[in-house]
Amino acid sequence: MIYICGDSFCASDPGYPEVTPWHELIPNSKTLAFNCASNLLIGQQVDQAIKHGAEFIIVNFTSSLRSEIMWDGKVTSFSWLSLDHTTPFDPATLDALKKIFTHIDLSTEIKRSQMIIQSTLHGLVDSGIPFLFDQGGFEHHSYGQVGTYFDQFKPYRSEVCLWDHADTSTHRPYFHITNQHTHNEIARYYTKKI
Repeated sequence: MIYICGDSFCASDPGYPEVTPWHELIPNSKTLAFNCASNLLIGQQVDQAIKHGAEFIIVNFTSSLRSEIMWDGKVTSFSWLSLDHTTPFDPATLDALKKIFTHIDLSTEIKRSQMIIQSTLHGLVDSGIPFLFDQGGFEHHSYGQVGTYFDQFKPYRSEVCLWDHADTSTHRPYFHITNQHTHNEIARYYTKKI
C-alpha cells in the first residue's frame, strides 16, 4: 500500500465530485491526510504509515502557522490565519485563540516546524521505506524571502510542490487545485516515481 500524508492538498473533498484529486488516481494508495493538519499531525500520519508497513510514502508538509488543541474530546488542528467560521470552534474559543495569536513568535514557530519535519524525515530514512517529500507550505516562496531547509534529504525531495499548483485559496475544495489536468499530471509523476 502507498500511503499519502499531508494537509488539505492531499485530502479528498466529496463536495467537489467534478475533480478527482491526484492521490485518488494513484493505484493501491491510501491518504491519511486531512484538512488543516499541522506538521506535528503530518508526522503522526507518517508514523502510522510506517507502522502499517507502507510500501512507499508520499509526504507533503505545511505552513508553520498550524496548531492543534483538544476540542470535543479530540485533537483538532487549525490555522492561526483562519480563525473564523471554517473551524469547529465556538466564538469564545475563537476570540481566545485570536488573542493568543498576537503573542505568537513566527521565527519560533518556523523553528518548531523545521525540527518536527527533520525528525519525521529522519524517521522515514531509518524505516528503510522508500519515500518522497516536499516541504509544501513550510516556508513556501509565496511568503516572500525564505530560507533553505532539509538539504541533507535532497535525494528524497519531490519535484512537485503542491502549493505551487494551488489555483484557489478558499477553504473548499480542500485540495486547493481545481484543474483536473494538474491532478492528472501530479498523479502521473508520483506513479512513475513509485
